[in-house]
Amino acid sequence: MKKYALIAALLVASASSAQSIVAHVNVDSLLVQMPEYKLAQEALQAEQAKFEAEAKEMNAELEKGAQALQANAATWTELRQRQEQTRLQEMYNNIQEYMQQAQGQLQQKEVELITPVLEKLQAAINAPAPVDGPIGLFDSGVGGLTVARAIADRLPGEQLLYFGDTAHLPYGDKSPEAIRGYSLAIANHLVSLGAKAVVVACNSASSVAYEALVEALDVPVFNVIDPVVDEVARLGLERVGIWGTKATIKSGVFPSKLAKANASIHVSAWATPLLVPVIEENILSGPILDAVIDGYALPTEAENVEALLLACTHYPIVAKQIGQRLGEHVALLSTPQIVAEHVAQELAKHGLLQAESAQRAAHQFVVSDFTPAFQAIAQQFFGAVIELREDHLWA
Repeated sequence: MKKYALIAALLVASASSAQSIVAHVNVDSLLVQMPEYKLAQEALQAEQAKFEAEAKEMNAELEKGAQALQANAATWTELRQRQEQTRLQEMYNNIQEYMQQAQGQLQQKEVELITPVLEKLQAAINAPAPVDGPIGLFDSGVGGLTVARAIADRLPGEQLLYFGDTAHLPYGDKSPEAIRGYSLAIANHLVSLGAKAVVVACNSASSVAYEALVEALDVPVFNVIDPVVDEVARLGLERVGIWGTKATIKSGVFPSKLAKANASIHVSAWATPLLVPVIEENILSGPILDAVIDGYALPTEAENVEALLLACTHYPIVAKQIGQRLGEHVALLSTPQIVAEHVAQELAKHGLLQAESAQRAAHQFVVSDFTPAFQAIAQQFFGAVIELREDHLWA
């Protein structure tokens, strides 16, 4: 797909804004989502197939002549052989010339087909996000709904556009490169649907993809890490425990940021990856959940932490059960509420809050792969029958 970035650069003369497309967005992830791009691909493939068929026929004729020359070498005169060699050489030269012309025509066709797609893409990117656009959020599954619910409570006049990447959950076991790729595709999709801001409602994605998203998007982007770090520093906590996915814990982002905010703080972090699949299965109580929590609680208790940071947006769904297991002497930090307050303040600074008198549109919930568990948990959070649709960004 990188060739289309090259094509964009070639279009400067006819479309002077093409380079800005390459500079500000992930061209790959946006192009593949556009119906016009798919039509252009089909047209190019048809054109290429036509040239390949013609070249195949010409090569077959050349090979047939070469075989005849070899078969008749003993009976043909030297003059006849030289004449045939000359004819075959001319055929070969014609084939080479045809291939060069075909390649040039394909490149020209490619430019002609991709130019309007890139121009439409740029128009969508450059269009200012309207104040009445939704707040976009995404996570690998249901976990980000905790943040979505908190934002809905804090900003009841705002419409939410939520994307659960259920086709790739959990993010915590994925490589940083894969998480960044998923995040860029989803965030660009949310912006293309009119999102005026994007909330990375996933700690794993916030850990490894936030900077890439800020660079790629022209709307405000919020993560779920920095507001929590600021709150921990404000509270003056001395011994903090962290439960998170493998990706979040491996990134070291929380200990690093907390140490910068408070050099004397003692941080203990544990990867607790089994909680996400249990929650995604809608197992929100009972012996299976209790066993998983108990397994992670033992090392946490040994560190005598005074507060536990649930560094995965899935975990607040079972915060009550975690709190009961650890006891009242360990405070659980409410990440969703902290993030919601931060988002509210920042949107106000950007002048992107809806007027209080405005009528809010219905929240939208999108997944990359439909799961009954997602729909059930979403309905528990938002207290009504929700319309859930699938958007296949990786079809």
